[in-house]
Amino acid sequence: MGASKKKIYVDDFFLKKAKQEGYRARSFYKLKEIDEKFKIFKPQMSVLDLGMAPGSWTEYLLKIDSIHVLGVDLKEIEPFKGHADRFEFILGDIFELNLNVLGEFDAILSDMAPNTTGIREVDSSRSMDLLERVFLISKRHLKSGGSLVCKFLQGVDSREFEKKLKDHFLEFRIYKPEAVRKSSSEFYFVCKKFGKR
Repeated sequence: MGASKKKIYVDDFFLKKAKQEGYRARSFYKLKEIDEKFKIFKPQMSVLDLGMAPGSWTEYLLKIDSIHVLGVDLKEIEPFKGHADRFEFILGDIFELNLNVLGEFDAILSDMAPNTTGIREVDSSRSMDLLERVFLISKRHLKSGGSLVCKFLQGVDSREFEKKLKDHFLEFRIYKPEAVRKSSSEFYFVCKKFGKR
């Protein structure tokens, strides 16, 4: 009888850290690192968090004095204790969202990724559909000088999309926070100083 294979469990530092510190998900540290590096958020800003479940990005934002967050997701969100006056929520699909009801925001965030099928063409198409929708919402609802942070998956041909971002933002970076698993294909577009065109 051959030697049995042992399962190897790799400690997930940021997952453990989130549990220890009482945050909803490891993604809290992704936005924290992005903000510390690119200096995006300031007190009294208004932020739109698209696809916000389970809410760890909003959790980070509500730690900043007087920031107001509007979250959108297909899933209901557990309330944020002590912050009812600074958080609003829309239950719904961003593709069906009535954009006329939204105001203007200092920053728009998206940590969304599509449901993957394993079929590259389908997954790439779904990923681009999400990015294009986020970009459309950003063009209509970002204040002049505002910022956009959105996730994309490596392997998606995003060259045309990147050109659009560069045409609308004075500052554009692609960044992978330390809290993203090394095996993950996710990166972030970090865009600042929006100019309406």
